[in-house]
Amino acid sequence: MPRAWKISAAYPSNLFHCSGGISRGRICSQWVVSSGSNASVGMSPPLVAVRDPPQCTPSRTADRITAFGVTVFDPMSLNRALSVMIPAFNEERTLEIILKHVLEQPEVGEVIAVDDGSTDRTWAIMSRFAERDPRVRAFRLDTNQGKGAALRRAVEEVRMPFALVQDADLEYDPRDYPTLLRPLTEGRADVVYGVRGFAGQTAFSFWFVMGNKAVTFAANLLFDCYISDLESGYKVLRSDLWRRLNLQGKRFDIEPDITGRVLRLGYRIHEVPVRYYARSRAEGKKLTWLDGLRAMGELVRLRLSSYGALFGRAADPGYHSERQRQLSLRHPLRP
Repeated sequence: MPRAWKISAAYPSNLFHCSGGISRGRICSQWVVSSGSNASVGMSPPLVAVRDPPQCTPSRTADRITAFGVTVFDPMSLNRALSVMIPAFNEERTLEIILKHVLEQPEVGEVIAVDDGSTDRTWAIMSRFAERDPRVRAFRLDTNQGKGAALRRAVEEVRMPFALVQDADLEYDPRDYPTLLRPLTEGRADVVYGVRGFAGQTAFSFWFVMGNKAVTFAANLLFDCYISDLESGYKVLRSDLWRRLNLQGKRFDIEPDITGRVLRLGYRIHEVPVRYYARSRAEGKKLTWLDGLRAMGELVRLRLSSYGALFGRAADPGYHSERQRQLSLRHPLRP
């Protein structure tokens, strides 16, 4: 018996037509927007599920299907839907472990690992995994430029429908990928953050927790939102939205840079609880109180800067307002 399929985007079912149709695992040559209020915006839905989806073979992966204008997926299966971006600097002690755990997750379609000018064996480990597993692609920055620079390099390479940041340490658990992806695949959100539980973690210092709360409070105040954990390392966005953010952060200012730009575009951040295993400064924790002050300054700058200055050629208010209208129609109690 076939599974029950549904349209998982806020688009009327007649909005798209296909020159070849979808039948028995074959996908048409092109999807086009034919009618509807968003036709003038020229956007395509992020996700459309159908009763008889095409099967992703090694030569036709999710990124190839996305290129047709929609992503066809089985809402009961998230296989190969996710690009995992791993920026790393001198993480030889934990990189191999986290890569193994990431690649064990069926949701992972590709891993984009970026070595931020490491001086240890980080690059050698990345290269070895890239040689062994076709899902892994490794890139290297000539000098240490910061987490933000490494992440921006990874964004350029994303090919799956959704993309997530995975720190190279062992603080975040890849087993949370299904929880993080579900609001996106159900069409209820375009941005999902994993919220850490700060209770029961012996590695936390009082000032670390208070600093995170202060930065998060500043974001809520400046952007009239309510989020719980701005500095969370687990941020999952639709891949096309990652590219539209026009990120500029180079080091740890990338965290407020992502959040501030998402909020300036008008998107609301969906939060889900995730596992978190805090490490101490002796174990390699790099954030300092100065990073907290810089984060607050960056949030103020993002709030006061003009829309065009932030997004440049990527500025497209019509696209984002239409997308937010569609998201508002996706209510759990709506039929």
